[in-house]
Amino acid sequence: WFDETKSLGLTEADRDDLTAYLEAVGAADEPYEAFGSENTAFRLAFSELTTFASTLDTLIPQRDAEHILLLVDTVAADLAADAGTMSNLAARPDVYALAKGLEEVGAAVRDEDWAAAEASWSAFKSDANAIDERAF
Repeated sequence: WFDETKSLGLTEADRDDLTAYLEAVGAADEPYEAFGSENTAFRLAFSELTTFASTLDTLIPQRDAEHILLLVDTVAADLAADAGTMSNLAARPDVYALAKGLEEVGAAVRDEDWAAAEASWSAFKSDANAIDERAF
């Protein structure tokens, strides 16, 4: 279909490779990630955001304020927004507090208070681990 409708000029081997790729990633009618009561869209987003935030383990010691601020401003906002999709409403305030904790890292960096940034980051990691164990 792709070859014919897009005039790609694929060889038979190219078509076989494309077919194998599409079968591996899944069809639009059957999503790659199946969600349920424990494996939720929020849990996936939470995992991705906290993994992305772990870049601070490298950026804070390097005192890379520009990239730290870009990261915390983006991830904190996304984390707070994604909290609105949680099915566990009782844990929602904890996720908002976690986003606030990440904002505190940014505030400390803006003030060039690296000790406070490190302390806030350490608290964020501890809180994220605690939330991950009980929020879902």
